[in-house]
Amino acid sequence: MAGRKRHAPTSESRKTAESASGLGLPQAQICSLIGDIDEKTLRKHYRKELSDGKAKANGQVVKSLYSSATSGDTTAAIWWTKTQLGWKDTSRVELGGIPGGVPIAIASMSPDDVNWNQLNDEEVAAIAAGKMTNELITKLTAAARADSA
Repeated sequence: MAGRKRHAPTSESRKTAESASGLGLPQAQICSLIGDIDEKTLRKHYRKELSDGKAKANGQVVKSLYSSATSGDTTAAIWWTKTQLGWKDTSRVELGGIPGGVPIAIASMSPDDVNWNQLNDEEVAAIAAGKMTNELITKLTAAARADSA
């Protein structure tokens, strides 16, 4: 019983594999373009072309994106900063009380804003434990306002 004919890559089939890989075609479709081979044969004989095709295509896209970003394309610049610099979108949430009711007060303080001498040991321990009571928050914000006035 005769076996399958052994595949012999050509320069043309190597170029086809590389360009098709760069375009993102699935390996099954690349096999069809090259000829009657299966995916295992494709990977065996064209591993470099599959890898290089992706790398070259990715390089072209990055080059184009970089060029757009540095030429003033705001969308490209935002995308670049998010993916390459780790920047991210932030949201601002505004809280409101019941319509017609008292507005919700939000305070932001750093340790430098706190007059630690005005606090007793129990209050300092509560702050350290992250167990702030409304009474303690009121005392801290009142003291901060008095210090800034």
